[in-house]
Amino acid sequence: MKIAIVSQYFFPETFRINELTEELVRRGHTVTVLTGLPNYPKGSFFSGFGLLRGPWTQEYHGAQVLRIPLLPRGRGKSWQLALNYLSFVLFGLLFGVQRLKQHGPFDCVFVWASSPITAAIPAIVYGRATKCPVHIWIQDLWPESVAAVGATKSSLMINLIGKVVRWIYKRSDLLFTQSPSFSESLKCWGARDEQIVYLPNWADHLFENPPPRLPTSPRGQDDFRVLFAGNLGHAQDMPTILKAAEQLPQDGSIKIILVGQGSRREWTEAQIRQRGLEKVVFLQPPRPLEDMPQLYHDHDVLMVTLTPDPHLSRVLPSKVQSYLATGKPIVAAGDGEIERTIEKARCGLVGPAGNAQRLAENILSMAKMSPSQLQLLGENGHSYYWEEFSQSKTIDKLVNTLNSAGVAHKSKEAA
Repeated sequence: MKIAIVSQYFFPETFRINELTEELVRRGHTVTVLTGLPNYPKGSFFSGFGLLRGPWTQEYHGAQVLRIPLLPRGRGKSWQLALNYLSFVLFGLLFGVQRLKQHGPFDCVFVWASSPITAAIPAIVYGRATKCPVHIWIQDLWPESVAAVGATKSSLMINLIGKVVRWIYKRSDLLFTQSPSFSESLKCWGARDEQIVYLPNWADHLFENPPPRLPTSPRGQDDFRVLFAGNLGHAQDMPTILKAAEQLPQDGSIKIILVGQGSRREWTEAQIRQRGLEKVVFLQPPRPLEDMPQLYHDHDVLMVTLTPDPHLSRVLPSKVQSYLATGKPIVAAGDGEIERTIEKARCGLVGPAGNAQRLAENILSMAKMSPSQLQLLGENGHSYYWEEFSQSKTIDKLVNTLNSAGVAHKSKEAA
């Protein structure tokens, strides 16, 4: 197949769409990627990229990458993110659609729709102009996620975003969802049952095929380490983590290590000092992806949390797949998909989202487990990952579905 991928984010930013592109090329497909200038997560353009100088055309593992201008996300304030999202749509319509036409025709356009869903708009305009099917892999639910993270409290704005979402769904061919629970929301905004296909995320290849592990870094005799890695934002519920930390022993025998960047990082750093948690909670900067398998290995338990919210209960954070693939036990505070996955995998302990007392109790329970008990939980999670989330199975399903959709589209056009 000749596939156009549209994604606001792409290499050197670290996202799953990079691996998908590589694998599609490896399987013999011709891939062209339309994307913006890399600026996630720091909010400024990566070294070697600029608003006036591009570069506008690159090659990535055999795929051609077409870049368009956009405004960087800055410090991640709501107005900065809005300009970042809108600029991708605007420049996508002004330049991206024409660039795709120059490199087409394509058998399909595939949109990787992490926030924002609006990144699909240039793809749909191109698809309509060329009669090319447009498929979207939905990583986050809009408009629900906008309200869940507190980006806006305006019902007028939420309804306006909802109308945009309805417009996108109506003009798309297939809607792939990273969580089975997404279907209800999609149908509320106009999606049809026949459009919806479940396609889970997988873990980065570094977790599926980790490098040889070094010995665990030295620690105290009674040092039990809990790691939270990833975005430190509103949705990740830093307050519950800190409240749970207050209920743990304050002698440092149990440590919570937060590794990452995000809108709540500065707040979290200040709260650690104000609450006197310097011996319990440790804030570390983001680490390169290649360091993460070893980092996971160096900790006893891996943690995931989400803010209590009906929308977020439908989301399975992609870090869960990485945790499972690593073969480490998980402690969680989350509803819905997080709870269902951990219980089915039998890989750890989970309590309700926002329940700091339950999270603290679960951490204490796991700290009392023997090494063999923790190892069994990790092995259960590892087995479950390969049954449900492996990259090869997921991409097999994607390619087969795209092929079938292409045949149906051609038959419809010929009729």
